[in-house]
Amino acid sequence: MPKQRIEKFLTFCFLHPRKLGKDLWSNATVEERSIARSLRIMLEEHLYWGIVQWRFIQGVHTLDEIIALPGLQLQLAKLVLPRKIKKVLLAQGLGRYPYEDMVRVLCEDLRDVSNLLGNNKFFLGDEPTEADAALFGFLAEVVWGCPESPYEALIYEELLNIKQYCVRMKTAFWSDWDSLLVKG
Repeated sequence: MPKQRIEKFLTFCFLHPRKLGKDLWSNATVEERSIARSLRIMLEEHLYWGIVQWRFIQGVHTLDEIIALPGLQLQLAKLVLPRKIKKVLLAQGLGRYPYEDMVRVLCEDLRDVSNLLGNNKFFLGDEPTEADAALFGFLAEVVWGCPESPYEALIYEELLNIKQYCVRMKTAFWSDWDSLLVKG
């Protein structure tokens, strides 16, 4: 994603509301904020690393579907990155588990996310909060950036509310999404 786009999104989600005197947490209780924070941390510390593990180790064969690199650079990435990522995963902790156990834990996490989302339009109801900005980033990675992964399969087959949520967020805040993803 281009740097300008990231800055624009972060400005919209975090800085813009404050400049206008808006509080994206105004409708959230202290308990809801705590739940949202816990959920964000779970996705940052578990799901993120599951995405990295899939993308650069188990699913490295799908890398060309999500990253536009010239042929030789892509082949080098497929050779070099898995070894480097394995070391990082070991240091983080999830890399110490067998792959099947890691997938099981992360699928349980996604089920918990789905249960907390329920039938809500956004995580804490009908209006987006700062939590949605963070959670969408992780969940969108699974919905559109982990082809053939067990996590993508789970969302598309069982946890349909997560996919619907991602589509809702994409439609509401990223009207030019598809044009930004064109490989160059």
